[in-house]
Amino acid sequence: MATTMNHRVLKVLNGYINLTSDEKAQVRLEIEEMERQRAKGFTIREDSIRKGQTIALGPLSGGCPCCGR
Repeated sequence: MATTMNHRVLKVLNGYINLTSDEKAQVRLEIEEMERQRAKGFTIREDSIRKGQTIALGPLSGGCPCCGR
């Protein structure tokens, strides 16, 4: 298995390992769908995901599982 020291990749992997099995399956399906759409030249799905990340949901107790903030 490959290992990385890329900080951004490590953040995503940290968030991923904190998901439930069902959530991990959903993430894999979403990534596969984004890759299929990208191969067809579409970026609408990625744009909507980026917009969804900008919504302020307030502080999380214990911090973000992805970035630790």
